[in-house]
Amino acid sequence: MLFIPKVETQETLLRRNSLSTSTAPYRWRDYYYYSRFEEQSQYPVYYRKKVVVGSKEEVLLDANKLAEGHPYLALAPFQISSDQHILAFSVDTVGNRLYSVHLKQVSTGKSFPDVIPDATHNLA
Repeated sequence: MLFIPKVETQETLLRRNSLSTSTAPYRWRDYYYYSRFEEQSQYPVYYRKKVVVGSKEEVLLDANKLAEGHPYLALAPFQISSDQHILAFSVDTVGNRLYSVHLKQVSTGKSFPDVIPDATHNLA
């Protein structure tokens, strides 16, 4: 017997994904790191939160904002500096598997102006 899956409409898929989903947080030094798909978003938002109870959530990266104006987005695993102040991340907005490496000051949310083009996804 051949199983042919039922094709779902976009409305059905959006309804199914209407709730936000979050990954389990993992601790690295003074922070918990996790990501969450916000309601009806295509890409995750990456967060961190101090281990202290009642601390405020910080947005590290919003992949939905990174994707704006681009037909494609691949976000490679990012790295946080050992002092947890600088975020390094790589994005491919073309689909050719050549990534641009960006650095961002986490406390201000501002990216450094220099970008490393045509890199691999591996920041290690």
